[in-house]
Parts: sequence; C-alpha cells; structure tokens
Amino acid sequence: DLYGIGVGQCFWVVVDPMLRVCLSMPDAPGVAARVLVHVMRLPPVLDGPVPALMLPAVLEPAFCQVLMDYYHTHESRPSAVLTRGADGKPVNIIDSGFKSRRDCLLRDGDLVRQLQARIIRRVVPEITRVFQCTVTCMDRMALGRY
Repeated sequence: DLYGIGVGQCFWVVVDPMLRVCLSMPDAPGVAARVLVHVMRLPPVLDGPVPALMLPAVLEPAFCQVLMDYYHTHESRPSAVLTRGADGKPVNIIDSGFKSRRDCLLRDGDLVRQLQARIIRRVVPEITRVFQCTVTCMDRMALGRY
C-alpha cells in the first residue's frame, strides 16, 4: 500500500493547476461520471499570462462567509494609493479614479489565528515550493472590498 492505494488498484486522482490533489477515489462503476461532474465544477483555467502564484480554494466557503460578515459589521476605510508628493517623498492618497477599495482591519484575535493557520497550512508550503524561500512573518490582516 502507498497512500492507502493497494498494488494493482485503479484509482482516480484529480489535481488542480498547482498540482494539489482535490479529489481521489477508487475506481468503481459510476465513479467516472462522479469525477466528471467534479471536474466540470472546477473553476476554468484562464488563458493569458501565467500568474506568479495561483492558489484556488485556500479558504473554504463557510470561513469566507464568516470573514464577509465581520467586514459588514465593522468599520472599513478607503484604501490609499502610495504615490510621490510634490517634494518627491512617498505619500498615501485616496484616489478612487485609480483604486476603489475599502479595507477593514481584522482585529478579532480568534479570527486572525484561524486565518493565519489556513495561510500557514495551505499557502506557505506553496510559496516555499514555487519560490524556494522561507516565509518568516505575516503583515497585518485586513479584509478588502473592491
């Protein structure tokens, strides 16, 4: 046995664009149709320039709803754009013609820990694998809405 698959056993394995296993099941009558239904529900692979790192399904829908509920019940502020001031020094300005986003700082310690745990478990290993670097810290946690 390797990964719970017996020698000579037929097994269906579906991977996402980052080669993460998103479905696996032993072959049996009717399984091919179930696998096809699953594959048809996957987000489309976009043509165009390759993104630096694409990680679908990092946060499960129920947790996304919790974060959206938090956003809608807490103060949000317009997100600034970093630009150069008249003196040449960097300044933050609000320019809704360039960027229209509102940010809500995530201040609930339990939610921050839950989000960090998901990032550490699901994102950090991919960053390490793709960019061969070690993630050493995280910035403040903010929820943004465009």
